[in-house]
Amino acid sequence: MKKWSRTIFIFFLLGFLFTLRVAYRQHVNVIKYVNDEGISHLEVIAPTNIKSITFDVFDENKQMTHSISLTNPVLKLEDNAKNNNNIFYITKDSVAFNRFNKLVVYNEIEHPRSFEFINLQTQEVNLDRGTSFKESGIEELKIMSYNIHHGKNLLGIYTLDQIANIIKDSEADIIGLQEVDANFARSKFQNQLKYLADKLSMNYVYGDNVNIIGAKYGNGILSKYSIVSYENLKIPSGREQRGLLSAVIDINDQKINFLNTHLGLTASERLVQVQAISKYLSTLSNEVILVGDFNTMYNSREVHEISKKLTDVGYVTNNNYISTFEVPFVSRRIDYIFISSNIEAKDYRIIRERASDHYPIVADVKIKK
Repeated sequence: MKKWSRTIFIFFLLGFLFTLRVAYRQHVNVIKYVNDEGISHLEVIAPTNIKSITFDVFDENKQMTHSISLTNPVLKLEDNAKNNNNIFYITKDSVAFNRFNKLVVYNEIEHPRSFEFINLQTQEVNLDRGTSFKESGIEELKIMSYNIHHGKNLLGIYTLDQIANIIKDSEADIIGLQEVDANFARSKFQNQLKYLADKLSMNYVYGDNVNIIGAKYGNGILSKYSIVSYENLKIPSGREQRGLLSAVIDINDQKINFLNTHLGLTASERLVQVQAISKYLSTLSNEVILVGDFNTMYNSREVHEISKKLTDVGYVTNNNYISTFEVPFVSRRIDYIFISSNIEAKDYRIIRERASDHYPIVADVKIKK
């Protein structure tokens, strides 16, 4: 009797492990993005309960070349999707794509499952940027970053119309806004971004990070130019969920990536967040402008991490020490505009208006020929 019980248990265990492995294979997908130069990057799509994945990399001779450990995923929010997923990125920064043709992925209990390139879903990436900025007639852009404090000043007075006038007077072309409400009681159930966009006759996209029964709170982008596409990514967060709103903006047939974020309140949380953002930056093919409330000083490790890939406009224009956030007993620069290497910083200024608890910052930038 014991022998039969042991046999049944073994078959049950093998069946459970087989089911687990098949289920894991169904839930983890890898998309290969390619361009004229070959593989641009890989996007690993996993269930939200998977926070880290380890791959072994094999070459054409079936020899393992190295391992890759992926952490700090972003949560990509898809419109009308029933199930959103954690996204990990494998980029040229972490592996030479011409050296391998097979990945073996291990889940959290280390059951291997292979993914060969021949079975991967392939997505073509068009890197054609159209006409140059010189040909399009656009050489300079005015960029703004503004934490609007859900449309209230330090005294709690509602100031959304004043904020609209500040943006209008700045003549900014593209604006990244943080702490934007939609349908919240504290902001009169107003869709603040739509209100500003209508008042300023601008295009807009919104990315909520908090959604409480339809009351939303997050980041927004306003643009005088057409917004071709966008995605809202939830980045690793602690007490309050934070996000990265990423848009492709068409400036007379020249595309740029415009990113807007609002980081967390602790240094450890922010470091994980900028590491996730940095990995995402490596997947972008256009010139990049990143703005936001980073909640940290210019000499922090977080700003240093982003500065490995992008240029801090405030720093290169000798405005490193001018505060963007001033309340009693606290004065510091925590709002930033970063640009990629093919964009030149021409000017930078802080607008000292008390419509929010932050000052808006404005940069004039030029796309290099």
